[in-house]
Amino acid sequence: MISTKIRLEADAIGDVGAATIRAVEAGLKRLNRDRVDFIQLHTRVTLERGAGKRFSLTPQDVLGPKGVIEGFKTMRDGGKVDYFGFSGLGEVTALHQLVDSGEFHGFQAYYNLLNPSAGQPVPPSFSALDYRRIIDRAAANGMGAFVIRVLAAGALTSDPSPGGGSSPEPLSPGSDYPLDVERAEKVKAVLGPDGKSLAQAAIRFGLMKSEVSTVLVGFSNIAHIDEAVACSGAGALSQDAITKVKQLWDTDFDQSKG
Repeated sequence: MISTKIRLEADAIGDVGAATIRAVEAGLKRLNRDRVDFIQLHTRVTLERGAGKRFSLTPQDVLGPKGVIEGFKTMRDGGKVDYFGFSGLGEVTALHQLVDSGEFHGFQAYYNLLNPSAGQPVPPSFSALDYRRIIDRAAANGMGAFVIRVLAAGALTSDPSPGGGSSPEPLSPGSDYPLDVERAEKVKAVLGPDGKSLAQAAIRFGLMKSEVSTVLVGFSNIAHIDEAVACSGAGALSQDAITKVKQLWDTDFDQSKG
């Protein structure tokens, strides 16, 4: 099964559907393939179009006439793609509109031990972006969910690199890398035996939610791959560990509130 993504920029405005077709065709050419099984939109989606470095489309740009879905369907009719998805980044209300549209088969969800809001309840005061259990909403619409940033850009590893993170800008608001490293230390402290390999604990957490289809794991060396493979069949985190981590979520990682 082969999947790829397209990112549309401001020059797509005017005929987003046609730009979608061009982007898919260009991706197929780079892959030296006639078709892929799964195509995903990797442009953020917000209630109003975003400009500049973080260009974004609106739900209407995606779902409306001459929109992304129209382009995807044209490619499907031509035998170039089978299924449609999107990266769940942008404004939460807009992302929920895409889920509710019934046009998508799967999506990528930002979900990890530091920000579990895509699949777990968090308090109104939670400082990271609240995705309002979008994974559950997607499952109710028959969609698959593919977890991204399960290791929080490396913060949820046993030895996060100094000044790490894959981007100077957070992928998800409120999930700043240095702050996530501090949060990860608190998670590790309450996990007990499960925290000995923080990366494995993080992957197991992502996999233990039944509505999650798979976890996408980044890596930079063979050891990272071995650690991810070791999670296969490892089972869920203990209920005691989850209870303690939930206390961190409920206090927004401020243990003095506990």
